[in-house]
Amino acid sequence: MKKLSLTLLVGLFIVSCNSKETVVDSSTDSKETPTTQACTKEAKQCPDGTVVGRNPKNNCKFNACPKAPKKEVLCTADVKQCADGSFIGRDHNNNCKFKDCPGPDKALL
Repeated sequence: MKKLSLTLLVGLFIVSCNSKETVVDSSTDSKETPTTQACTKEAKQCPDGTVVGRNPKNNCKFNACPKAPKKEVLCTADVKQCADGSFIGRDHNNNCKFKDCPGPDKALL
């Protein structure tokens, strides 16, 4: 009985060693499935107070902070009178300096 068991075991071993297997090289497979990277759930607070997390599509680097909008400049509402009688106010796009008087004579009164 032992001899028969041993013979069957050796036979199965030989058959399994001779069986042909198909090995697929996954590095050349064109239908690779993308893997998603898991990131830690840390957060970073930006200078403007917003909070950003990590981006799994960017090697778990933090997302960029939003760009701060240009601050609106508020100028005083004072006016000056030009030589032609018109009035000018301050220019919030030019560091609150007075706008130029219209016409060829740009002098202030």
